[in-house]
Amino acid sequence: MVEEYGHCVVYQGDTYYVFPSPQDFIAVNPQDLLKIQLSKSKANYIIEVAKAFLEGRISKKIVAGLPSFELKQQLLMSVKGIGLWTANYVLMKCLRVHNSIPYGDAGLLNALVKFHINRRQKRLSWH
Repeated sequence: MVEEYGHCVVYQGDTYYVFPSPQDFIAVNPQDLLKIQLSKSKANYIIEVAKAFLEGRISKKIVAGLPSFELKQQLLMSVKGIGLWTANYVLMKCLRVHNSIPYGDAGLLNALVKFHINRRQKRLSWH
C-alpha cells in the first residue's frame, strides 16, 4: 500500500517510502485496493478514515486534546472501520498513550508474557 499509493524519496541510492496521506486515498476506487490484497471491507474503511481526516472529524491534534483515554478511544472508534484494537494501536504508536495496548495482538501478548509484564495471559501460539 505504501509503495503503491505513497511517495518515495531516494537518498544515497536507497529508496524510502512515505506512508500515503488522506489526500492520496480520497480519489482511490475501493476496487483498486483489492489488487493489493485488501478485503473489500478494509478498502472501504481506509477510504472512510481518509475522509474523516480530510473533513476534520478526526486528527492527531483533536484526539490528543481529549481529556481522557476513554474519550480518545471513543472518537477513534466513531469512524467506521476503527475498532478497539485499531484505536488502541493508534493511541499507542501515534500518541504514545502507555495504557493503550492492543490486547488482541498475539505477538504483543507473547512479548508481555515473556517479559512477565502480563502474567494472567497464557502464551499464544499460531501452531
